[in-house]
Amino acid sequence: MKRARLIATAENKLTALKLLMEKNPQMKATLFYCGDGYTNRNERQLEAVTRILGKELHYRVNTYTAQTPVEEREKIKQQLITGELQG
Repeated sequence: MKRARLIATAENKLTALKLLMEKNPQMKATLFYCGDGYTNRNERQLEAVTRILGKELHYRVNTYTAQTPVEEREKIKQQLITGELQG
C-alpha cells in the first residue's frame, strides 16, 4: 500500500511538472531534483523527467548525478550559464 502511494505521488508530480513547464518555454538555468525512485511505468524518475522536458517539451536539458565526472559537471555548468542548456 505504501509503495503504491509513493508511485502514484511520483506520477502526479510528473504530470504537474509537464503542465507547469508547458506554460514556461523560456525557462533558463533551472535545476530539477529527481528522487532515486521509479514511476508506475517502471521508469526511473530521472529518466521520466528527462523524457518529459527534453523529448516531449523540447527543452535543452542534461542530467547531473553523483556519477557525473567533475569535468562533465563543469561543462554542464558552463552550458547553463551561456544558455546552451535550459535545465
